This record gives sequence, C-alpha cells and structure tokens, in this order.
Amino acid sequence: MFSMFKKRHDNNTATSTEAIKPDIPAPVANSGITPEPTTPIKLVKLKNGQEVPEAMVNPIMKNADLLFHTDPIAFYELVQKCRNSSYTMYKPAEERANRLVPITNGTCHIINSAVEGNGWEMSLGSPFPNNRP
Repeated sequence: MFSMFKKRHDNNTATSTEAIKPDIPAPVANSGITPEPTTPIKLVKLKNGQEVPEAMVNPIMKNADLLFHTDPIAFYELVQKCRNSSYTMYKPAEERANRLVPITNGTCHIINSAVEGNGWEMSLGSPFPNNRP
C-alpha cells in the first residue's frame, strides 16, 4: 500500500515521519522561456449586441430552461434581476436560481437576449440573432 509518508533514516534527522514532497523546480526569473500561446476564447454575438464566450451560452441556456420549467418563480426573479441590476430578488428564489444559473454579467446578457415578454407572457427562446444554434 502506498503511503504519502515515509520514515527518514539518514544522518540529518532522527527517525521521524514527514510528508513526501515532489521535486518541483523553483521558477527562474527572466529565464527567457515564453509560455505556450493559449487558444483565444471564441466570442459569439447575442440578440442584444453583447458578446460572450461561446462555451458559456449552452450551459446557461440549458439551466435557464430547466429553471423555467421547474421553478417559474425563481426564473421570473432571475429575469427581473438581469433586466434591472438594482432589483432585490426574493431570497429563497435567489438561492434556487443561483444554484442553476449563477448571476453574472455574462449570464444576464444571455438571459436578456433569450427572454421575451413579461410576467406570465415570458418565453425563453434563442439568445442569438436569427435563432442560430
């Protein structure tokens, strides 16, 4: 069985147990090593003209749809908060909404683009212009 601890039996220490530390070299200042370029984040344009990371849209929309069908009060509160940042959400609904759709600027751009109507007339559609997937 592997253990993260080992017994030390050398001349520098008495027999003791200490954690095994991996040999990680210390960073070298001004080493001249350039980090690998990262893949740029692909942005997509929403109906409201805002751009958000493409990878963010699908999970937010799936969770917003789940919230729309399972907890309409929390969904309504989420939409009101996204439409008006000074809106004070009903606390239990805020907690339920935040579990599925964390309230951030990007989330609100997506929600504002996807939701049409008010009150009982609200509908959740595509956040993209021309309903592109």
